Amino acid sequence: MEITHNPYLNRTMIRDIKDFYGRQREVARIYSRIGAAQPQSVSIVGTRRIGKSSLLNFIYQEANREKYLKNPQQYKFLFIDFQERKKITLPEFFRSFFELLSREFHGALKITEEPSYEGLKEVMARIQQKELKLILLFDEFDCITQNENFGMEFFAFLRALANRYNVAYVVSSGRRLQEFCHTKEIADSPFFNIFSNLFLYPFSREEALTLIGEPSKAAGYRLDSIADSIISMAGYFPFFLQIACSAFFEYALEDNVSPQNAPLSAIHELFLEEASAHFEYIWDHFTVDQRQVLLHLAEGESLPESEQYLVRELQKQGYVLLEEKQQQLFSSLFREYILNVASLETPIAASEEIQRLARIEQELHDAQAMQRSLLPSEEPLFEGLQISSYFRPATEIGGDYYDYLSLPETKLGVAIGDVKGHGMPAGLLASTASGCLHTTLETTQSVAEVMRVMNRRIYEVKGHMFMTFCFSVLDTAHLTLTSSSAGHPFPYHYRAATGILVPWELGNLPLGVMPDCDCSVYSHTIEKDDVLVYYSDGLVEGTNAELQLFGFERLEKAIIQHAHQKASDIKAAILTEFFTHCQQHEQEDDVTLIVIKFIGAT
Repeated sequence: MEITHNPYLNRTMIRDIKDFYGRQREVARIYSRIGAAQPQSVSIVGTRRIGKSSLLNFIYQEANREKYLKNPQQYKFLFIDFQERKKITLPEFFRSFFELLSREFHGALKITEEPSYEGLKEVMARIQQKELKLILLFDEFDCITQNENFGMEFFAFLRALANRYNVAYVVSSGRRLQEFCHTKEIADSPFFNIFSNLFLYPFSREEALTLIGEPSKAAGYRLDSIADSIISMAGYFPFFLQIACSAFFEYALEDNVSPQNAPLSAIHELFLEEASAHFEYIWDHFTVDQRQVLLHLAEGESLPESEQYLVRELQKQGYVLLEEKQQQLFSSLFREYILNVASLETPIAASEEIQRLARIEQELHDAQAMQRSLLPSEEPLFEGLQISSYFRPATEIGGDYYDYLSLPETKLGVAIGDVKGHGMPAGLLASTASGCLHTTLETTQSVAEVMRVMNRRIYEVKGHMFMTFCFSVLDTAHLTLTSSSAGHPFPYHYRAATGILVPWELGNLPLGVMPDCDCSVYSHTIEKDDVLVYYSDGLVEGTNAELQLFGFERLEKAIIQHAHQKASDIKAAILTEFFTHCQQHEQEDDVTLIVIKFIGAT
């Protein structure tokens, strides 16, 4: 046995693409957005040490551009790491930007403009004339959103660049960017609406096995046979997997022994020498409720239903695993760490814990009852229309809301929304929205006015939440559909005459983000056998056990294939595809689906 080197020592950004393992699904998603006709911006969100910087660097590499992009010669990439430049000023930013542009163009772009807003606009105009696309990769971009040197003008400028030129941003941060802004005005900026979020989670088992197997094989000390022992220590976090594999190499370099014969007690000790500080950081950043759940799991206790929403979030983050239908902590050594910490901390009194759980249980029950009371008890009977809907609440109470509203003459109002929050606060905000909608429609049926009034009301009472919302008025006599949306997933209109499925690209911010809104309103004609499909993001974001999304493509395919059927059958077909994809995997969000088919007057 000849070990050539320890391939698991890197603790910083992985720079060599041959040392980059896993994340192929995420890589493909990012490049697909970059490769769109108009490049799209992506915000990579993930916890500390999850591999955000390595992923950005992998995207940046020229060899990968040639592999994943159809016309790589049309693209120019800039990479800026803000981790070490937390106090950068605006002039310094522009100077760095211009220097990187010159380097990327290898001197072919003679930049004589001043490094400023106006100078950059002039440079961008010249790049556009060359029919080139510019992709800007900003690592630790939250350092900029928190930096007081960068005000609203800067973020408005970045948004204008993306709208006016072939420019897209791929940024990374520890949490959603709006949570890191140094002013509320910036947090409410429409700049953040140009991003689609890509959440970075721990590896899949397949990715973990690849990281364990391939580098160790190349280094002459294969760890495949003890992969389960390594995963028991590290879970599926790439950082902890690196530490665990490195511990086996360190021990073997000291004492020439096969992986199977290496004493686990010694390996654990080497692992904890490095991992303990990171365990402490993780533990310190959990909430009190999360710690309590983790402690219960560490002690082997069953958790009540009221705690399961916390478990699901921890499971999604990789800290809790579901093994043979049993919930357990991601690492046996992290479990020992928690039990040791708990033995040193003052335990919560048993009576206080019972009262806390009872309060949570009651709030869950009340929120469920409130949510049910807001939804239609049956489908409306409306001449000329077939209507079929479906609603399934997540175990954790979400904020989905929908309603049908009979309006004067031959008009029907259709509303669907989603409060971005959970529990009783989400239920209260949905209740407020429902009451406001009904009250407003007593005095006006103007879609624009309904959206304006509702936005103002949600802004006044929202707290830290907001609500996506879509409202339509169908007029079966005049064959028109008038709609507006505030950040809600776009509805679909299947036109029977042409067989084309049209998504309504309705923009606008969610309700409650800004005090005033001027929501765009669109009018469409409808014809016999046309189909309208409304849904909440819980449908397209439904996942299977491999965390693969149901997605828009599957939804669109199901609509087109079954559009000739009646509304209830179209709904059933979509849900069949959804449940087949999800394979009984428990969903984290409510699922709402409305199908309306225009059958003409009887």
